[in-house]
This record gives sequence, structure tokens and C-alpha cells, in this order.
Amino acid sequence: MATARRSSSMKCKKSVEIGYEFCFADDQSEGSESEGEEDTVDYAQEISEDISELTLDTDFTPNFSWIRSNFMPNLFKFIGEPGVSSEFPCTENSQPIDFFENFFDKTLMTFIMEQTNLYHDQNSSAYKNSHMAEWYDSTVSELYVMIATILLMSHITKHKIRDYWSTNYLLETRIFGKLFTRDRFRSLLSCLHFCDNNNGNNVNDPLNKIRTIYNIIKHKFQAAFYPYKNICIDESLMLYKGRLYFKQYIPSKRSRFGIKFFVLCDCKTGYILQFIIYTGKSTEINFDKQLGITGSLVTTMMEKYNGKGHVIYMDNFYTSPILFEYLYKKKIGACGTVKSNRIGLPKFDNQKSGQMSYYNTNKLLCMKWTDKRDVHMLSSIHQPNMTTLEKINPKTNENIVKPDCVLDYNKNMGLVDKSDMMMHISESIRKSIKWYKKLFIHIIDMTILNCFILYNEITKKNISFIDFSMQIIGQIIEKYGFQVKTQRGRPSLDNPSRLIERHFISTIPENKQRRCVVCSAHNIVKKTRYECTECNVGLCIDVCFKNFHTLKNY
Repeated sequence: MATARRSSSMKCKKSVEIGYEFCFADDQSEGSESEGEEDTVDYAQEISEDISELTLDTDFTPNFSWIRSNFMPNLFKFIGEPGVSSEFPCTENSQPIDFFENFFDKTLMTFIMEQTNLYHDQNSSAYKNSHMAEWYDSTVSELYVMIATILLMSHITKHKIRDYWSTNYLLETRIFGKLFTRDRFRSLLSCLHFCDNNNGNNVNDPLNKIRTIYNIIKHKFQAAFYPYKNICIDESLMLYKGRLYFKQYIPSKRSRFGIKFFVLCDCKTGYILQFIIYTGKSTEINFDKQLGITGSLVTTMMEKYNGKGHVIYMDNFYTSPILFEYLYKKKIGACGTVKSNRIGLPKFDNQKSGQMSYYNTNKLLCMKWTDKRDVHMLSSIHQPNMTTLEKINPKTNENIVKPDCVLDYNKNMGLVDKSDMMMHISESIRKSIKWYKKLFIHIIDMTILNCFILYNEITKKNISFIDFSMQIIGQIIEKYGFQVKTQRGRPSLDNPSRLIERHFISTIPENKQRRCVVCSAHNIVKKTRYECTECNVGLCIDVCFKNFHTLKNY
């Protein structure tokens, strides 16, 4: 994701003069994602309206005087106060759930509850003959448990949602049936909503369905943590194959189709400081025609950190000498790979593998290093030095030598790749749900990652991301969970777990009786007041209970 890479060979709309490349999917309808199907997208289609708004100002001609001389960068002193905000309420004694509830607090969950119940009321006529005919209003506690259930599904992968409630002993996972009935969970997932559909004030906002959640979480991310000196910006893709006009196709990403995020991260911890969702020409940035859309993305996300002496790392999608000059004026250092055809760059001669050449202005260093292919770097913080590594080149049997700026770039961008990989390991995205619900679940995943980083920063405990996520799930269930009364009846298939697990006899509540499953197997009708709650069967207290749990053919 972050290291130097070749540009895609797919059909894209290019503006060679300025070096920017844009890819569009002309799919104007919205809906839920179909399982296992990919929409056919015509990437050669022209979208001139978007390009005219996203390119640089052609009347602006930057003037860079590139020379070959000893370059000494002007490094700005870092004056920020990095770390967790003093106003963040969690302490070293706080539990993982406390960190999560700081972002998804009762106020936000109450809003989600109100909009979910309202959505059902507005569409109740459509559900008369469905599993939602027995709908009752949801509560904040129930929605917390629903979030925990969705997170748990990412740790226990199954092909279909209904498989989580299967009684087939090969698939059965009992915890889901104890939290929700299958139909109740499906009803909640179907009605989950974050806005009033009858409010037409924001009909032109492409993120209207998720706007409130999006704005609140973005604000809380920034307020909770101030970054260390090094920051990086990169893009990520949330998997989505349904019909959506701002869906993107990026073949180099793990999820090739989906909703594109521009993410600003702290290099040291991987904390997500800021994120912007790409929605075409309506993407929320402070657009500057001289910087173009990619430069404007960087300056918009860095606005809070101007004048603090930060260093930002980026790949060649964003890097340009115009942008780096702008950042320099804001006392922000910058380093990144750069496309060789960016406007304002010097022209380099061909060179052999292992060679390095450079040009510089009084502020910027532009370097070309040839490895397996040509790598162009632009930096305002590095000298044109090379470092000899311990690693041996197997072809030449000599130590590998790399430029300092390449090593520094890979180090800082690689830390963010690690955080991105951690989030993908426990990704909670499900198929066959509408795009804004997937977006909501993805925001939850990002929140869990940030909570994990804050937890490590505050408590200094050595805990893995998976264990931290499981602790949040367990603590939510313990605090807000409730046991749904399971339906009576014999399991559809015999379950071998009755022979190997621990079982306890219990009295059937409310003086009710059930048929003994062992007696029924012998065509004997006998009712009993005792049952095994784990196996969900009625059993006589004497021989039948013993035989059922010790004999394969009872």
C-alpha cells in the first residue's frame, strides 16, 4: 500500500501535463451488495465535469530552479504536545469497554436507536408479511449487544448470517442464540438507520445516510489524541461490490472494489487522526486550484497541524513540488515518492541499477535512485546520502546500499500498513447489506483500532489487538447483554457435544413440563419437570439424564 509501486495498467482518465490520474466508476444507482457478484464498470467513460474541477490551475506556472549542489534541509522544530489528550476520560485502570464507550457513548447510541425505530415506523406497512411483523422498538442496550455480535462475527467466520444460528452440530455456535434470535437480529440489521428519510434538507449530500455518525466520530478521533512528529497520509478501500456511484476500483488494494477513504495517521502509533470519504466532485475538501484535488486533500487534513513542525509522508498519488513548497511555508516537512512527470520536476538521465542522482532547490531535494526500477523521491527533510545495509545482494554478493530518504519513507509508511493489516484481520464487514450500514461497521472497526492504540498508550499493557477486540465484545455482552428465551423443541440433528461437555440438571421454570427426549425415543410419552439447559431437552431426573449424556444410542 505505502511502498513505491508501479502505476496501474487499468484504463484511467489521465492529465499528463500535471501528472494526476483519476479513475471513475460510472454507476449511478445505490443499493445493497450482491453476494459474490462484481459490477461491470466502464473505466474508459469520460467524466469531464469531475476532471475540470479536480485539475490544477493551468494559468499557474510554478518556477523551480533545480541545481546540483550540497543540499542541507531546513528542519523545523517540533512544538506539538503528542499523546493522549488530557481531556480524554480514560485512565490506566479503565477497561477496554470504557475506551469504546468514549466514542460510541449513550448519546450517540440513543440517536441510532431513535432513527432505527423511526425507520421501522415509516416502513411498517412493508413488513406485515415478513419476519419483522412481530417487531418491537429497540433499546440502547440491545444496540450495544448488536454491535458486539457483529464484531464477534468477524472472529467466527461463516458463509451466511443465518449460519450463526444453525443448530447443525457442525456449525452451531451457541453464543449467538443466547444474545438474539435469528429473526430479531435480522430485523435489527434491516432497520438499522442513522437519519430521517423524510427530512429532505440534505438530499444532495451523498453521505446523508451516515452523516451524523461520520461527523461525530471524526471529531472524537481528532480530540482524543495529538500525533507525534511524523504523520502520513494514504488511501484505503472498504470492500463493497454493490451499486454506488462513488464506488472505486483500485487493483493494487486488498479489496479491489469499494468505498475509498483518505486517511491521516500518526506514524509512531498508527492512530487514525482524520479520514475523508471520496464521493467524487462532492468530496469534502478545501479545494485550491493551484494544488489540485490531491494537494487540497493533504492541506485539508493537515490544517489543524500547521506551524507545529510536523513531517508528513505520502506516496506518489499526492506528492508534487507545488504541494511541498506550500507545506514548507506552513512549517511542515514532507517526504514521498513522486511521479517523474509531475509539473516542476527536473529531468534525469538514464542510469544503471544501484546508482543515485539528485537535484535540489533551496528548499527541496529531488532524487532518482535505480533499483529494480527507477524510484523518484521528493523531500524537504533529507540530505542526498546513502546507507549501507547488512543485507547482501545475492546477485553481486555485496551489501545493499539505499538512499536515506527511501529507508525513512518505508519505515514510516510501513508502520501504518501494519495498522491497516491489523484492522483487516478482524474486519467486521458483512455481505448483502446497504452501503451506509457497511460504512457504519467500518467506522466501528476503525474505532476499535484507535481504542486499542489509546489503551496501549495509557495502560502500557502488552495485549494483542485480537485479544483487545475480544475483551470489548465480552464486556459489552456482560454489561448490556440479556439471554433470549430459546424456543422449545428437540434439536434438528443429534449433537455429539451432549457426550463430552459438562451438563447440569435444572427445574423447568413456572411449573411447566416437557417431554423426556429419551422416553420419546422409545415411543414412551412421559413428561418431566426437569431439563438440561445446555442441550435444551427435557429429561427424567434418574436414568434418562445419565443415558442421554453417556450413550451415543440412548
